[in-house]
Amino acid sequence: MPPEQSPLDGARARRLILLAIVAVAVGLRLVGLGDRLSDAEGYSWLVASSSSVGQFFDRLADYENTPPLFYALLAPLPLDSEAWLRVPALVPSVACVPVLYALVRPLLGTRIALLAAAALAVAPFHVSYANYSRAFMLAALGVLVAAWAVARLAQGRRSRWWWLYLAGATVALHAEYDSLLVLAPLLALPALWREQGWRRTTGIGVLPLLTLVPLIGQMLRGLDQLDVTKLAPPTPGLGVGPIRDSAVSLFTGTSGLMATGAARWLQFLALAGVLAVAARLLAGSPRLDLDDRDRAIALWLFAVLPAVAFALHVLASAAGPDIFDARYQTALIPLVVAMLAAAVDATPWRWAMPLAALAIAGLGVAVVIQRSGPSDQPDPRPAGRMARDARAGTVLTNSPVIAFYLRDQDVRLDRPFGLGKSKPSCPPFCRRPLAVIEDSRLPDGVRRGDEPVVPTAEGRIGVRIVP
Repeated sequence: MPPEQSPLDGARARRLILLAIVAVAVGLRLVGLGDRLSDAEGYSWLVASSSSVGQFFDRLADYENTPPLFYALLAPLPLDSEAWLRVPALVPSVACVPVLYALVRPLLGTRIALLAAAALAVAPFHVSYANYSRAFMLAALGVLVAAWAVARLAQGRRSRWWWLYLAGATVALHAEYDSLLVLAPLLALPALWREQGWRRTTGIGVLPLLTLVPLIGQMLRGLDQLDVTKLAPPTPGLGVGPIRDSAVSLFTGTSGLMATGAARWLQFLALAGVLAVAARLLAGSPRLDLDDRDRAIALWLFAVLPAVAFALHVLASAAGPDIFDARYQTALIPLVVAMLAAAVDATPWRWAMPLAALAIAGLGVAVVIQRSGPSDQPDPRPAGRMARDARAGTVLTNSPVIAFYLRDQDVRLDRPFGLGKSKPSCPPFCRRPLAVIEDSRLPDGVRRGDEPVVPTAEGRIGVRIVP
């Protein structure tokens, strides 16, 4: 049974507190929502802005290695605004907060559930990827919904919770294929097998995978385009350094990697120590007045599952594509946050909870300050004005972001990811003179030519006019 009875157990009080936490989550995620797009977000816009279903799937195969769900949700929205392009990431990120509360409360109690929700509301990495027009937050929400259903099923609730699992797992897999690396250990929960039986668990558990069968042809088309219109996913040489950096950035945000050398190792060792202590408290602290079943379920969901999923991402990246980067593991953040909240409540020091709440508030302020700075992405619009001044009829580019910001001009993405012909050539129906406007940071940089290149955006964008 949940461990405490307190004023927070009043339905009205806890709902008001949860509503306030969700409002904070929304407010933090709105900061920087209109910042300039990154290169990957440009491809989200490019796929979603397709003029037909056929073109949608052609672009998906040409430029992406992910399922179509996120882009399909993005397509009906106004696609001329950075903020609208990020809504399908922002909404799932905010939704994770009340879903985490709903997952944690029946297992660990109201106080821990509210603390976990508050911590997730301000978690730096979770906040930053709510403003990133990619499918990571949608996948994280799907995994969390599936975990919520599995927890209730493992507690002996009615079989109708399987429907919620199927919905969450299907969304997760159709957002990011690597969600399977979290869903598989989720279904291995021993209490779930005892309550539901291994046959039912296995049989129902694999159904979301079957929904990917219609996408097999699309997957094969995408494989054919590797190193033609898109780069093959890199196979990293994994070592302790990348493992350290991925773990640190998950819980400190990408700004946590600004530390170098010994300081970064101190961050990692401190994080590992805190997580080990938290897992130990969750497993055996008498202050958490849990029955054996609920403790076992919580330990699996909030300690074992994240560790196993993290290890599976390491193994998968060592054997194939690079899915070890922290952004592929955003689904683990809410689960670990719940374990940390339980550890705070299990601490015998009576000021632990108030100080944790104060630390969360301070972190929220720090996140706002950090996100209120200027965008670190270059502005292509001055380059577009140079093209107009030169009366360029067509713009050629290697960047979908440049294509987005110059979309009112005749712009062609003819060298995606730096692939294709190095010298500019006129695609069908282009009009001269040509303006070659390219992001110098992308592979192969600004293409070669006889005409001089004029740097803009502090040298990150190059402009050349070709008669």
